[in-house]
Amino acid sequence: MKELNELVKINDSNEIVLKEEVVKKIEEFNNAKKEIEYQEKLLKAGIMEAMETLDLKTLDIGNVHATYKDSYVRKSVDTKKLKEDGLYSIYEKETIVKPSIVLKVGD
Repeated sequence: MKELNELVKINDSNEIVLKEEVVKKIEEFNNAKKEIEYQEKLLKAGIMEAMETLDLKTLDIGNVHATYKDSYVRKSVDTKKLKEDGLYSIYEKETIVKPSIVLKVGD
């Protein structure tokens, strides 16, 4: 068995093996992240409602700084239409993206 570090190994069948404690930690982190994001969403909604009520554009309380951004119309390019018209490949460019992994816990 090849040891990449103390938590991740590759067995003799060339399969990645994670210790059960690692899987549990990833699940715990994911659940904590979801809860924090939910709480942040509630806080932002409350602050935004208060700022709209008082017609404030900025708010500074302690280390917290909030800036209210009005809604706006975003314009984008219709790549499907450009492809259909044969123009997409003329303006297409390639960018090298660094390797990464995504860890997802089943829901």
